Amino acid sequence: MSAHIPVTLSLAALSKAYARALKSFAYYVELRQKVNDPAAEEEARFLLLGWGEVWGLFAEIGLPVGDVDSLDAEDGGE
Repeated sequence: MSAHIPVTLSLAALSKAYARALKSFAYYVELRQKVNDPAAEEEARFLLLGWGEVWGLFAEIGLPVGDVDSLDAEDGGE
């Protein structure tokens, strides 16, 4: 048995959230490109902890933000 929960979808809110997710992913990529910078590495790790699930949820609904796994592969699987 499945319960129907009425939901109001705000496209404006979705658009704003997606823009924030894109911006945070771009910053994550920027931090990952800083080689031998422990502060940037730590900030990237915290950013991934905070935003990783959100990025995944956007990907699941067909609005991919970026691919963290491909960045890991480029870095040699760090």
